[in-house]
Amino acid sequence: MKENYIPQLSVESSLLIKLFAETPVGKICTYDQIEEAIGKDPVREGRGNINTAKNRVLKDMGIVFECVRGIGYKRLEDKDILKLADADRRRVLRVARTGARKLTAVKDYNSLSMSEKVKFNVSAAVYAAWSHISRKSSLKKLEAHIAAKPYTIPSREVLDICKG
Repeated sequence: MKENYIPQLSVESSLLIKLFAETPVGKICTYDQIEEAIGKDPVREGRGNINTAKNRVLKDMGIVFECVRGIGYKRLEDKDILKLADADRRRVLRVARTGARKLTAVKDYNSLSMSEKVKFNVSAAVYAAWSHISRKSSLKKLEAHIAAKPYTIPSREVLDICKG
């Protein structure tokens, strides 16, 4: 089995991790700063290093960066992370709807093998669940429930609330 895991970080990614970790909350790490740190154009040649550094500081330090087009990467404040979560939720809904539409392009379901039918039905069910949970009506139900007792609720309870 081939692994895509790279056990050792490149020098450039390590330098960006340090730069990102030192960037104060709410401040932007500019493309110029990134280029100075890694010695190459961050937009054309450094994108992989930037993504690696962003993922590593998120995973290891709980630090979130988002691209500010044409300027660099901003270390997000809590309120910005919340806005990003809302945008991510909308993106998941779009992906689920597009995936479900693609499944409808299967012309002859009966010609699929049993394992392919299972895969088809599992995908359809997951897309339907994502779409249902991401609807505004489901979110309003969740908001009402959580407003009454603000805490992080288990996924099983989320499903029950969204059901009805």
